[in-house]
Amino acid sequence: MSAQLASGDVNLEAASGDIVVDDTVSWGAHTLTLSAPSGSVKVNAVMTASGSAGLSLETDASVADGGMVMALTAGGFTGRVDFTGTGQSYRVNGTAYTLIHTLAELEAIRPPANGTITAAYALAADVDWSGAASQTPLGFLGASGRFDGLGHQLLDLVIAGSVDDTGLFSYNSGGVIRNVGVRGGSVSGGGWVGTLVGDNFGVIAHVYSTADVSGTLFVGGLVGFHNGNGSLIADAWASGNVIGTGAVGGLVGTTQSGGAVNNVWASGNVTGQDSIGGLVGVTQTNATASETLRNAYATGNVTGSIQVGGLVGHNMSPVEHVFATGSVSASSNSYVGGLVGLNDAGPGGSVSDGWFASDTAGAHPDNGVGTAISLVNLVSALPGSFDAAVWDNQNRKTTPYLKSLPGAVYVKAESATPAGALVYTPVTTLDQLQAVGANLAGNFALFNDIDASATANWNGGAGFVPIGNCAGGFNGRFDGLGHVVIDPTINPGGSSLCVGLFGGLGIGSVLRNVGVDGGSVTGGNAVGGLVGYNDAGAISNAFATARVFGTNDCGGLVGFTTGDVSDAYATGSVTASGGGAGGLTSGSRGAIRHTWASGKVTGSGSNVGGLVGLAMDGTVEDSYWDSFSTGQAVGVGVVVAGNATVTNLNTVTSNPAQAAATNYAFKQGAYASLDFGSTWTAFDGTRPFLQGEWQTTLTNAHQLQLMSLKLDADYMLGRNIDAGETGRNDGTAANSNGMWAQTGFMRVGTDGPRFVGSLDGQHHVISGFAINRPTIDSWVGLFGKTGGAVVKNLGMANVSIVGSSAVGGLIGLSQGGSVSNVYVTGSVSGAGAVGGIVGGMQGGSLDNAYASVGVSSAGNDVGGVTGGNQGASISDVYASGSVSGQNAAGLVGYNADASGAVINDGFWNTDVMAQGIGTADTPGGLSNGVTGLSTLHWLSQGPAATGLWNTANGWVTGYPYPVLKGFPYVLVVAQGTHVTQGVPAVTVDSYAVIDQDGNDASALVDGTPTWFADPGLAIGATANVGGTGVTMLDPSYQLTYVGSGVVQAPVQPNLTLALTQGGPDYVTYGQIVDYVVTLSNNGNAAATNYAVSASYGGGADVGATTWQCIAGSIDASCAAAGNGPIVDHVTVPPGVSMTWLIHVPVSPSSPAGTLDFDFNADGLAPLSDHVTIVIFRDGFDGAGASMEGTPR
Repeated sequence: MSAQLASGDVNLEAASGDIVVDDTVSWGAHTLTLSAPSGSVKVNAVMTASGSAGLSLETDASVADGGMVMALTAGGFTGRVDFTGTGQSYRVNGTAYTLIHTLAELEAIRPPANGTITAAYALAADVDWSGAASQTPLGFLGASGRFDGLGHQLLDLVIAGSVDDTGLFSYNSGGVIRNVGVRGGSVSGGGWVGTLVGDNFGVIAHVYSTADVSGTLFVGGLVGFHNGNGSLIADAWASGNVIGTGAVGGLVGTTQSGGAVNNVWASGNVTGQDSIGGLVGVTQTNATASETLRNAYATGNVTGSIQVGGLVGHNMSPVEHVFATGSVSASSNSYVGGLVGLNDAGPGGSVSDGWFASDTAGAHPDNGVGTAISLVNLVSALPGSFDAAVWDNQNRKTTPYLKSLPGAVYVKAESATPAGALVYTPVTTLDQLQAVGANLAGNFALFNDIDASATANWNGGAGFVPIGNCAGGFNGRFDGLGHVVIDPTINPGGSSLCVGLFGGLGIGSVLRNVGVDGGSVTGGNAVGGLVGYNDAGAISNAFATARVFGTNDCGGLVGFTTGDVSDAYATGSVTASGGGAGGLTSGSRGAIRHTWASGKVTGSGSNVGGLVGLAMDGTVEDSYWDSFSTGQAVGVGVVVAGNATVTNLNTVTSNPAQAAATNYAFKQGAYASLDFGSTWTAFDGTRPFLQGEWQTTLTNAHQLQLMSLKLDADYMLGRNIDAGETGRNDGTAANSNGMWAQTGFMRVGTDGPRFVGSLDGQHHVISGFAINRPTIDSWVGLFGKTGGAVVKNLGMANVSIVGSSAVGGLIGLSQGGSVSNVYVTGSVSGAGAVGGIVGGMQGGSLDNAYASVGVSSAGNDVGGVTGGNQGASISDVYASGSVSGQNAAGLVGYNADASGAVINDGFWNTDVMAQGIGTADTPGGLSNGVTGLSTLHWLSQGPAATGLWNTANGWVTGYPYPVLKGFPYVLVVAQGTHVTQGVPAVTVDSYAVIDQDGNDASALVDGTPTWFADPGLAIGATANVGGTGVTMLDPSYQLTYVGSGVVQAPVQPNLTLALTQGGPDYVTYGQIVDYVVTLSNNGNAAATNYAVSASYGGGADVGATTWQCIAGSIDASCAAAGNGPIVDHVTVPPGVSMTWLIHVPVSPSSPAGTLDFDFNADGLAPLSDHVTIVIFRDGFDGAGASMEGTPR
């Protein structure tokens, strides 16, 4: 999009639904119009407009918040629009907004005394309030007023006083406030006090506040009083502490008369006297309107005197799908409840599907309003009828939170001991992870895997800044919830101390359930893949695969530790140029238990070990190191006698020569001291994984393998996955440190427990996936055997899969279920029933798929798409790879005559396999539109050329082969084509390489294209032009070629050769034989540098030959004359003839015989002439014939 905006305005329109911006966009000129007339524009990334750039939105005007949504989490906005400099414009549904860049511009919107703000304003950037000239509200926001933060913050907002109607805006009379955050500061006043608005009759959406609030009556963390039909607070949170006297809430003081509150949460502590709630103090209604509090929760502690509730103090409205976990106390012990203090049913108070944590609510939580539930049970499942489309709990690892607004939670690890449980702040982005370093005493939970590859370009190459350091370590709690940080670069400098994702952990800190997957960590001393220096903290259920480089005290997981490390592993290489190195840690003065390490360890001195370099104090127990891959013969380099204890430290080996040994590293039995019941798991041919690594959103190869733990779950890919590690083990020590043996990935689902869940690739690609089990396993693929499973929107690139029988690039044997919108490239082989996508199908369906796979087998039923089909429906598929085997076919090896075994619109390449559906074992399954095409005919008769497949049904037109629309792709585009009838080869003036968004993608490819077209098309027809010769450097992209040209008549010479004067029948010695030869060009192009020659034979003696060439045009060229044998190189323009006059004397001494004359021209049949030479007794008349006498 950025590239398109560089050359002009861009208008994107969604015919229905929303427009979602998921990637960064920058532009400096022209206008970007995003039109979603029946939906919203949702921004999940950063958009940057500079220069004269404009942004115009057209959204559903009936949507209360105006249809502009910035993604919001507990850490703030993850989507925003930045307007840099001046001269930009912003419009929504025709309304022009004034952009605010500075505090002065913000303060300037204050109206005159008793005036109203009626215009539309938007924050172009964050604004720091700390220098404000006045600590008073901006004023009264009228019904036409709009204030859009565009994902920006007001920093350190301070509004102080004792008057009523106090907040950023004193009063909102029907206006809209959206997409703005208040970070820090405080707001104080009399009554009707809130951070954003004191008294609200309008719409407030996608907002947050961390400011503390204080007042008297109607005091809320965000809004003091929320009133009126049509007023709305939605998708909002507040974390500041709130203090007042009556009607005080963590988010809203009071809601009344139709004011709805939906999708909200609050985590601040709330203190007051009467009607005090963790979220809302009082909810009211009247006879004509009934507001609803829906999908909400509060975690803060609530303290008051009377009518005190964890969520609502005094409720007189419908409340549904809510819960509270904070402690609740009331000095009067009157009307106090874990959820609601007083539920007043008379005016309309009701609670449906409401819950409170009984073990955190306090001494008097249960007053019969809402349902008591333990923290453990609140974590273990979504309560009641909470909608899983609205709520989530991190696969039963946290208390519930709103999917669209991730907020404060309790975590599973602490739920069994609620007295010590703490509220955690979610971390969802790389920036939020980096910001953890600004709050070293905080409690954080990683809500998703984080791609940190961008850190390679951070801070001038120094990358991610370690969280904490030697002097000030992280002292809080960080629970990764089984998530990973992917490919970080951490390189603060060779002299840096305490370097890792966490530079230092302080006393009492907790780091658990987290991994660092890939990347590199480089520093000076105390360098580790996860932690640099652990100063008496606790690390558990953690791993690192990053490469570690440093000077001293370097470890694969922790540089040096004085705390506890348990249930952890490291596979990355460790290099210490000085001394002190260990596969897990360089040194320990704490407890290390239930750990293993496999990465290459390099260091000098004696403090070098496969697991630990130096055990100074404490214990090392029940742990393992791989002596082959680490290169270390000892697990601990030095054990300080009398201080440290090493117990049950064992060596395993990944040496393939020891594959039969009991301590072979890829056997579960080699790790007898690990708990494989609840903490660890392993599969045939793998090292142990932590069970906590299991996720339903998959971002790495470990998580792919761990799908085997829950075969009925619904999975999705969260990013492209490089699965190259599954095939990296070549038996050498250098490449044996990973999780898989030489046998590669262990299929998910077997003949016993099949995979019965689903996998939605979300148009992501798994690349480099490998299985090498030719004699071990049947049912081989990413999924071995499925039963009713759904697999869709998935690419498998550059696979290398070898199995026994029922082997496929994606699934070995599919029994029922559906496979759709998938593709596979690479190679697949097995003993029988082998297919590029599926080895065998028994029922179910396969549609919108292609395979560019080399498929081979020595057995039967081998096909480009599937080896065998019994009862499955297959449609809109093609195969373009080579296929070999018995009963092999380009598309389907075996298609049984079973119910449903129908193939529709299937295509294959006849240049690599003549037969499309196997016949030797095929009883006769039905097929319609199954077509084999040569490569050239794909361009004129293929499904893209005929329009059968197009963007409307999920395909991108390309030649010779189309690709799937939903996945990233690269087009090699022919420009200025020259197509000639009868000639397959096509020349082009130039070509471009672009991605699916029209951006230059030349850096993603290698090679030079060769172009071609169907040579059989008529002159004047439009030919599709395809190509070959270009390869993708990034396997996550598909590749195809596009181009077209009008077929032209062949532009080439058309030569004929004629002997226009031959020699006589007879001559006698001494005579001269004259020849005339004509070469004519009847074509439409010149014959250039054309070779002609003449020779003589037959036994006659020939004297000195003379010849002369007469060109028929000034543009023609030939040697004008010469002596001796004719050898000429000529140029003959179209429509021109040239003639050779040749004089051949017969020698007077020539014997009787023949003169054989041969004239040759390139590519034409040679001309020959034969003259008989006779010797007369009585005379010769010179005419070349005998007049008298007889030959002698």
